Amino acid sequence: MLLLLLLSGPVAVGKSAIAWELIERHGFQIIRSGAYLAELVAREGRQGNRRVLQQFGDALDGTD
Repeated sequence: MLLLLLLSGPVAVGKSAIAWELIERHGFQIIRSGAYLAELVAREGRQGNRRVLQQFGDALDGTD
């Protein structure tokens, strides 16, 4: 069975700490959405600083 768990929230609330616990205790694998968003932004020929990536991700949230 495939289990997908998404950790989302503001900066510095402990998402990474929880992710590392899941990796160490349960063998989870991590996929970083920021790296994925940076790749999508780069494909559009843009550079992705934190603000650009946040705006791009927010725009994707409104799509199916």
